[in-house]
Amino acid sequence: MDHSHEGGSTAEIVTRILLYLGVFALVGAGFFARWIGPELSKQRRAPLMVLLIGGALLAVGSSLYLAYHIVWMLGGPSGEVYLSYLTQTQQGNLLLVRLLLVVALLGLGLGLPSRFDKAVFALVALSLLATLTLTAHAGAWGKTALPSHLVHTAVVVAWGGSLLALGMLWNGHPELLAPVERLSRLGGMAVVVFVLSGSLLALIHLSGSQENFAISLPRAAANLTASAYGSALIRKLLGVAAILGTAALNRWWLLPAVQSGNRRAWLGWLIRLEALLLLGVLVLTGFLATTSPPR
Repeated sequence: MDHSHEGGSTAEIVTRILLYLGVFALVGAGFFARWIGPELSKQRRAPLMVLLIGGALLAVGSSLYLAYHIVWMLGGPSGEVYLSYLTQTQQGNLLLVRLLLVVALLGLGLGLPSRFDKAVFALVALSLLATLTLTAHAGAWGKTALPSHLVHTAVVVAWGGSLLALGMLWNGHPELLAPVERLSRLGGMAVVVFVLSGSLLALIHLSGSQENFAISLPRAAANLTASAYGSALIRKLLGVAAILGTAALNRWWLLPAVQSGNRRAWLGWLIRLEALLLLGVLVLTGFLATTSPPR
């Protein structure tokens, strides 16, 4: 892989994509098993375990490689420098916390549900997503961007991660209808939240200022078409539009037909299509996350 000293190298882009995919799989599988499809998760335990363990391995491996990549850029991947980065820098500390949270989430997913399982899972999952927020562009922009990014990420991971889990566990049985209905209701609420929070983040970053809530609509509009960050954002928005179009088709046309006893086979195909489109958006997010916003 290319180890360019400039931001957005091939190594960093690929690793970011794998990190997002791992977190989506790990958190999404746990969220799905608790709130969206608990009955289906008990019946399809094996593929759910694949999603949980695979997501955890991706999250851990990509995080460690990102640290290695940063240490390489700082002067060489020696053990002493690597250890100093992990223990003496804010990013390194966040990475160590992320690894502990990934292990905790995996343990919650593999273990048996308890009385306080949902509350503990939600707290640990939000803490894990916070480590992503603090090491993203929002971490440098501060105040308004930080909570906006965390809310945006949490909603997208809950809905999108559950979508990945449903696509993985899909087997065409009639009991899938209840999880699909729950996911559809969640998607309706999630769209509103992540569109609003995503729009606010885009305005903050495209305004090119790190001042507190210094949003400039004319500057943001100009940077949308005149900056590399704006171009990457447009590509991501096109991918999101494709997902929303497919979700709307499921929600307003296909799901009512399935509830009436028709076109059940089509539902599985469209859910898998949504999941594939989501993977494409994760790839585009990797490019966006490694592209510096305009200053």
